[in-house]
Parts: sequence; structure tokens; C-alpha cells
Amino acid sequence: MAASKSKTALGLAVGLFLLDGCERYERPDHEKLTVTVTADGVDYTGSAVRDYQCWHGEVWPFGSQADCHVRGDAVVIPIGKARYAFLTIDRPYGAAMARPYDFAVQNSDTELWTVPLDKAPQLVQFRNIRDPASVEAILPRSANPLAPIVFKSLTVEIVEDGAELGEAPRYLPWFARARQEKWGNLKGQGGVSDNDLASHLYYGDFEADDPID
Repeated sequence: MAASKSKTALGLAVGLFLLDGCERYERPDHEKLTVTVTADGVDYTGSAVRDYQCWHGEVWPFGSQADCHVRGDAVVIPIGKARYAFLTIDRPYGAAMARPYDFAVQNSDTELWTVPLDKAPQLVQFRNIRDPASVEAILPRSANPLAPIVFKSLTVEIVEDGAELGEAPRYLPWFARARQEKWGNLKGQGGVSDNDLASHLYYGDFEADDPID
């Protein structure tokens, strides 16, 4: 995962030298993300603020491109006793990194915007919270009608206060070690797992501290 993200970043960095009309990063947005999941017929909700500072422009020969700096944690959704879901900072397989607000549709007469779930960051849980390789996706009901837990909704609201770090890592016993040892994915250093999602995600999908101006 780290390698693929590094290649993406390198490709964008090279492309920036080929800009057709250079554009600066926008002023940062403070975006409050609120997630609702349904587990065994009961709704559970969690919220967190993330800071996004994005650049949009034309990169020859790739056309319109975007890149975002992100600061903030995964959204933690407590589900009953000692069980949690996490809205990661990453997007589902094959999707470009972008802020959820870019895809949101405003709810009438409110400051809330609804994000289509197929454009949302990856929502996950762990079968064993102490084992990062036990990560599994939580999907919308339309994608998995019989699942006991489903991704119900994601809303975003622009707020004044910025992100605070440290909330999500408190629930992940392996996080500090993964960050210190710079694990490339959730299999751990030298870990073995046939879990594709564990190969796709890494510790930085649960807390990001990009530079924000």
C-alpha cells in the first residue's frame, strides 16, 4: 500500500512540472464527517473533523487533476460494547484520493451535505481489534443485503474548528507500533495474511498529519 501511494505521489510530483497554468492549494476546509452504521437493526453514529487542503488544475498530458493534503483521524463509531467501526482516510479500491465534500449533495434547508456511499472513504471493522490483519469492510445494504452491519450514511458539514489528532489511535492497540516501524500495510512487519483489504490499508489511513497551511 505504501509503495502504491508513493508511486502515485511521485507521478503527481512529476506531473506538476508539466502544469498548464499553475494553481495554488486552496484555503483549507474543516469538514465534520458524520457516519451512521446499522448493526442488528440499531443505528450507531460517530463524527470527527478532518482538514483538507486541495489543489485542482490541469496537468499535461493527464488533464484535470486534484491532490489533497489531509489532517485528521478516522471517524470512530462505537457499536455496542467494545466494538467499533472506523471510517478511514482512504478511498475504496481504484478511487482517486479526494475529499468527501467533492462528491457531496446538499440537503435542502440545512448545512449538511450527503456523500454517496460509493464515493465515501473505506468503512471498516476488525474481527479482533488487536489484530490489524483481521480488518474487514462494512458495505452499504445495497451491496450486501444480508450483512448484520451495514454502512447507512455519511454526511459532511463545513465547520470553523480544525481537526484534533489522537482519537482513533486510542482504540487501535497496534497503531503506535505500526507507525514507529512504518508498516506498509495492516499485515504488519513480515506478516502473513490472505486478506486483500489488509494489504490495501495501512496505519496512515487511520490518522493523517499532512502539512496544512
